[in-house]
Amino acid sequence: MKIKFISSILICLLFGVEGFVDNKFENGKQHPKVYITVSSIATSYFFQPCHRKIILNYYDADCERIARSFPFVGLYSHDPTVDLRNHLAIHKPIACPDGKFETNVSLPYFEFNTQDTVSKCLGFWAVYVEAGNVVHSSCLCTHPDWMYNMKDMIGGRPLKSLMIPGTHDSGCYMRYNPYKNTVYERYIFTQEESVYNQLVYGVRYLDLRIWHEGAYKRTSRIFITHDVFHLGLPVLEEVLQQIKDFVLVTKEIIVVDFHRKMTGFFKSLELEEWQHEEIIELGKKIFGNFLIDRKYANMPLEFLWKIDKRILFAYRGYDEPIGDDLIAFNVHHWWIDTQNVTILHKYLASCCCLNRYGLTATNAVLTPNIWFSRRRLSNLANSVIDNWFRNELSCSNVVLTDYFLATDCHIGVTPALVQLGLTRKSVPALSSQSDWETSVRRNRTFSFRPSSTG
Repeated sequence: MKIKFISSILICLLFGVEGFVDNKFENGKQHPKVYITVSSIATSYFFQPCHRKIILNYYDADCERIARSFPFVGLYSHDPTVDLRNHLAIHKPIACPDGKFETNVSLPYFEFNTQDTVSKCLGFWAVYVEAGNVVHSSCLCTHPDWMYNMKDMIGGRPLKSLMIPGTHDSGCYMRYNPYKNTVYERYIFTQEESVYNQLVYGVRYLDLRIWHEGAYKRTSRIFITHDVFHLGLPVLEEVLQQIKDFVLVTKEIIVVDFHRKMTGFFKSLELEEWQHEEIIELGKKIFGNFLIDRKYANMPLEFLWKIDKRILFAYRGYDEPIGDDLIAFNVHHWWIDTQNVTILHKYLASCCCLNRYGLTATNAVLTPNIWFSRRRLSNLANSVIDNWFRNELSCSNVVLTDYFLATDCHIGVTPALVQLGLTRKSVPALSSQSDWETSVRRNRTFSFRPSSTG
């Protein structure tokens, strides 16, 4: 009892989360928990946007207690542990042990800057109440400093041994605009928040795809891209500068993965050596002394803080390892091309806990097609993946999602993620590529072939 109380206080202090648990419900069973996510669905009514609806999520609810204690979950604009009146939304739980309720309240856009260097509540609280008593409450928070705040707990671990929140196609961001809601926008954009905002919310792994203009012996334009589509997307230099601006005002450690690079207008073409060098030189120029030397990539975080090297630059380009010591080894991606949540779950369960002697990224995303937009598929996947990574997939390393605010794994770096990062199942590292391939074959339970092209 004393240990649980101290742990709860420690988590709240680390994250600045307004949380409260009523100890009178301590009867050998877990407390119900409640948290906020944001729907990825966006629609419009007479060109008036209807999007970013706040969702109340709960889990670990006891079915017997739901039947006899008349619980409710509520959304508040003030701390409900002080006053339970004047709620913004309220819902009686029916499903157990977990469930969710989408409110009619929208989360406004926030534009964070270099002054936002400590965790803060954004003015929305979720609460779970039983028999008139607050069992649990949490506030929607930013977490620009969560790693360094936890240095005493995670400082002795390398990045590959933690569960790290990341975003899929991090540079493909745009706020919803009902006047720009074509098939093109519904396909290429994967996030609503800028890269800087993603970092302030707690994301520590950025998945970037690069398009090189291809002009030789003159200044080339290098854009963020999604496949061969880059119209409406930022230039690479702008995104890298956002990352550096964040690192300059915090002590956080960031993984920047240049996962795919291409050129060509109507067909994706491989880059030539000089184009790879131009991209790498741009990254080295902007990140400068913050770049982590390759030989230090698997060192504990406390060592990286001590030498003040806090950007891991991963680059997948040449067939052979890049000779530059400031470029880390390739991050392996677990990804499958599917629109089916069951298939996605089965695939990830078969492979994402394999430790491929380095960083591994689990792409918890569904792939859009002409029938399903990315927002709708994201809503479908994000509604269930919280439970996956809270349980059987808690051994994952990096977790990538679309529209990251829709998941508990990413929004505010929740206490659940802290617990998973510290108790992550120990999976033996594979010493070679052949060992890894053998392990995949042994663990595969269906016919889809693991891919790293997501």
